[in-house]
Amino acid sequence: MRLKLLVLGIAAAVALGGCQKVTKEQGTKAFYKEVHLYFNNLNNEAQFRKDEMRKNDAKLGLITPTGSIYSTFVFDENAFVVKNYKCKTCETKLLLTSPGNEYLCPSCGHCPYVTHAAGFNRKESPCKICIGTDGKPKEPNAALITQEAMAKDAQALPMFEFLPGKDNPNATMAATVRYVRRQWAYDSRGTVDISQRVIEKASVDPSWLPMMAAEGQVGRAPGFHRPDATFVGQIDFEFRGGELTIKTRYQEEPVRPWKDLKGNQ
Repeated sequence: MRLKLLVLGIAAAVALGGCQKVTKEQGTKAFYKEVHLYFNNLNNEAQFRKDEMRKNDAKLGLITPTGSIYSTFVFDENAFVVKNYKCKTCETKLLLTSPGNEYLCPSCGHCPYVTHAAGFNRKESPCKICIGTDGKPKEPNAALITQEAMAKDAQALPMFEFLPGKDNPNATMAATVRYVRRQWAYDSRGTVDISQRVIEKASVDPSWLPMMAAEGQVGRAPGFHRPDATFVGQIDFEFRGGELTIKTRYQEEPVRPWKDLKGNQ
């Protein structure tokens, strides 16, 4: 009888241990993990598509059509995007995906984060205020591009934002997730020599740059993928019992190309 009671007690303890409450921190980490897995799966599908298109180049008579596209996805729960940021020079409203890497306004060609004094040369881009001693655009002042600083002038929106009233880790957790989608297009006209400087600065996927068979250098063979467009998207996710579900998917917003003269000038 004692042995039977002991067995029942152990079983009850195991059952109670299996029903242990999940903390907010544990639930949040699990939520992050599932969202990353969601976007990793999309990137893996894009990699498969890219590999399949690459096979066509190796087959006699089969060439990947110009304009063939695939997309890559970026999500970082610690990052943020900025909507309707007004350039302090020309007042164009901008959508920023990474303020720290975006140096010059696509409309006026000047740094959008600083106020230029009266009388500066608008036609000179970048001007003496925006350019450094090395002849390249200055990196933005870190204090000007924090989420708190950007929120004073625009909507600084986190990439992961819990929806109010639904953050109970033992029930249903819900969050709005923002992401960046980059679209790449196959360009069959890539038949000229490409300098190492361009490779490093032009944001082209290096695995798509053609190689010169003789020297193993990037060169004249046709075609590579080039950045075609960038979008900011938004999805509302729910997370319950380790399962991630999409509740609402919003229309993606296109991002205007930025002037970044750090590269092959």
